[in-house]
Amino acid sequence: MDANLDITGQSAALTMGWPSWKGLYAMGSTSDLVSLPQASLNISPILGAVLGGNITGNGTAGATHSIGLAWCGTGFAETGTCIGGPYDIGGPDIAFSYIAGPSSTNLETAQDFSKEHASWVGTIELNALNALRNAFAKVPVIVELASSHTSLLSTQSDQEHLVGVVGGWPAAGTGQLLDLRHSAVYYWPILANAQIAAGYPSGSGPACNPNAAWCDLQPAYPPSTPTDVASFQKIMAAFGTGIGNSAAHELGHQFQSGPPLLLYMDCGNGGTRPCENNDNFVYEFFAGSGLPQDPNDSSGTGAQFKYLTAPGTPPIHWGLYDACSLKRFFLNNVDVSCDKQ
Repeated sequence: MDANLDITGQSAALTMGWPSWKGLYAMGSTSDLVSLPQASLNISPILGAVLGGNITGNGTAGATHSIGLAWCGTGFAETGTCIGGPYDIGGPDIAFSYIAGPSSTNLETAQDFSKEHASWVGTIELNALNALRNAFAKVPVIVELASSHTSLLSTQSDQEHLVGVVGGWPAAGTGQLLDLRHSAVYYWPILANAQIAAGYPSGSGPACNPNAAWCDLQPAYPPSTPTDVASFQKIMAAFGTGIGNSAAHELGHQFQSGPPLLLYMDCGNGGTRPCENNDNFVYEFFAGSGLPQDPNDSSGTGAQFKYLTAPGTPPIHWGLYDACSLKRFFLNNVDVSCDKQ
């Protein structure tokens, strides 16, 4: 500050990473300091003034918002239990385990891979956090691992909005809105959909059900061949991306009632209304398995795009109106008008 107490600059200790709402970077560098999201630096909530108005530096004064992603459990690479306490995020907690095929299989057959294949856990968590950050990359919101000074179940968590990855089964879809600050996404149905999304059309790979048009990718555990290892790597990448994109969808429900007022949540076939401009490749899309979605058929239910970007299809994105509404809220652009489509 200068003699008039005006902010003239900001600095951080040189031994620390520079916190960013897109990640954690070394000062003067674009190199990520961490390979796993566990090392993310928690800087929210931010209550003081920020040079440049907000963390985008666009000159508009506004609050810095925050989102936390919780890996519910007390095991390897998990952020704390979400069971019981003053706020239950929808437990039970998760274990990093695998079942080939639909999650309706007896969960007692699940095989824990966290010790033998810790790198898979890293792939899942990193892809999930990156996907969630990508969903809000154009607005000033910090997306990080969930944390709290007391408990993840506390209403005084460090982040304004919290999404917890839980292990409940059977689950009502891939996620659920709990209240305007908390949501749950469900490990098992997202894993099952990831195995579908990572699959291939019948006849273009190893034989599967001869009557099926699509073959899910369901390698046996533990992997015994290089092909099996590659299959698991593909599944875990799709799984993590699916968790992050499902979390973004559930956050859309937290914002649905406004502000920022998202109008197209749960759009698409089976949803509450058609997606804007019949574009299903959006975070708002209602539901669907990991099967491909035809870009030319707005009545489709496949949601492979939530898990990976398939050739010939656009990356997942917010619809035009809802994207504008998010910017209007997070950037405090009160004069921006978002025309309803």
